Amino acid sequence: MSFLNKYSLGTQLTLIFWLVISVIILTIASYDYNRRVNEIKQAKLDNIQAISKGVSTAIVKDVYTNNFVSLEQKLLGLNEIPEIDKIKVYDQSKTVIAEIIRDNKGVLTPTYQYGIDKNVVNKELAGYTPDECIIVRNPIAFSDKNLAWIQIVSNKVLMENIKKGIIVELAYLCGSILIITFFITFVFLRTRLHSLKNLTEFSKKLPHGHGESVYLNNAPAEFQSLSQSLNWASKEIETQKNIILQENKKLDEKVKKRTRELESAKKIAENASMAKTDFLSRMSHELRTPMNAILGFSQILTLKSSSLNKEQHMHATEILNAGNHLLTLINDILDLATIESGKLTVSIEDVQLNDVLNQCINLIKYQAHTRDIEIVDNISHQNHRLHTDPQLLKQCLLNLLSNAVKYNNEHGSIRIDSKIINGQNIRISVSDTGLGLSKDDLKKLFSSFERLHANYKIEGTGIGLVITKHFIEALGGTIKVESHPGEGSTFSIELPLNYTL
Repeated sequence: MSFLNKYSLGTQLTLIFWLVISVIILTIASYDYNRRVNEIKQAKLDNIQAISKGVSTAIVKDVYTNNFVSLEQKLLGLNEIPEIDKIKVYDQSKTVIAEIIRDNKGVLTPTYQYGIDKNVVNKELAGYTPDECIIVRNPIAFSDKNLAWIQIVSNKVLMENIKKGIIVELAYLCGSILIITFFITFVFLRTRLHSLKNLTEFSKKLPHGHGESVYLNNAPAEFQSLSQSLNWASKEIETQKNIILQENKKLDEKVKKRTRELESAKKIAENASMAKTDFLSRMSHELRTPMNAILGFSQILTLKSSSLNKEQHMHATEILNAGNHLLTLINDILDLATIESGKLTVSIEDVQLNDVLNQCINLIKYQAHTRDIEIVDNISHQNHRLHTDPQLLKQCLLNLLSNAVKYNNEHGSIRIDSKIINGQNIRISVSDTGLGLSKDDLKKLFSSFERLHANYKIEGTGIGLVITKHFIEALGGTIKVESHPGEGSTFSIELPLNYTL
């Protein structure tokens, strides 16, 4: 019954009441129809039985004397009785001695088809056939001896007409009752539910908190009680609405004040960040000049042609190594400052991946050779081309390869692989056989100045991977790492083959 929910209560009650009344009326009409039909059928059957017995008495003498002409004339005299459709008289041996049938013109006419008929039965019968024709069969007796049998069959047309007449009569009666009932129900419910409609309309206004009231005249007690509850709710909602409006006003003032404070704090933080970035940038540039001088003189002192003794040469080498490490730190800080200031520039052009990779390998192969680390290049023979920034790509690959050497084991290996993804991206992987990383290490991997394996005294600034991550994202790519302690690490960068700004 959920489909009724889209209609009003008055409509639902009207439909349900009308449906119940319809079922009751149709049930009564069906019962009355069957009763009247059965009564008429029984009356018709009794009438045909009476006619059959009367005819039997009238023709017993003709049957006894074999006066078939008189017999036939008497049967034809039944033409005025419209219910009779067929009369057949036959003797005990089932020999038909008279038969008349009503023709197409409605006249009883002899068939003259006399003789033995095996289909007839020497047994009394009074009832209806499956097609509702009356059939009556009774004996023709003389001196308590059955001489013959008479069988009368009525037509069904009259019974069908009688049924149609009853149906039409009941249809008019039921229709009139239903219309009157529906009208009375509609008027009654509309009058009684008018108050409910007013309550419904009023309840729709409650959420707006206008504080209005509803008053009902000539309404049931239940509706009066409901109206009082709704009036109380209306006043209460209005009161709560006013309280909420006042609280909202106070809250808006607090939010505005807090927003101003946050904007001021944000501005202070931005100024501090800009000052920090500007300071790092300036300091990096200022430190490069003296560092270049230190490195230049250190390189001269470490030349074989210098006049330094072995111990002095060793000290000069330490100065050179420390200077290179400090210069790397300065360069990384400068790159990080450039990224944070938003001044990182990207220059996109066609790049041959083999050329960039070979340059990176040439820069780290000496370091790898001193630790007997094998570099397995599985990319150079594939001739990949992509549209990206060659300098940023080179720095990213160089950082990954440099880390793969620093954090590798002696006599280890580095494997460089590539794979085209969906014809749109390229994945470049650098795998080492080094120390590996724990789950805690992986969480801190891309944090600034976070050096892992520091207790192994491995040189590094702790910001190389942070810079690499920023560069990869600037090129529209991503970087991932897979690692387990003692099993080495695999760093993978995925870049679009055709990146556009």
